[in-house]
Amino acid sequence: MAKIRTNKSDYAPGETSIITADGFASGSTLTFNVQHVIDTGYDGIAKAV
Repeated sequence: MAKIRTNKSDYAPGETSIITADGFASGSTLTFNVQHVIDTGYDGIAKAV
């Protein structure tokens, strides 16, 4: 089973994230789209940009 994980669930601004991907077929292409949370909306849910 393929898995992608980070070393932490949340990061401070400027902090480095370690992303690990396991269980993918050799030669697979992975694309990561990192989104930055800038604020929570009126509903308290974080919005990514």
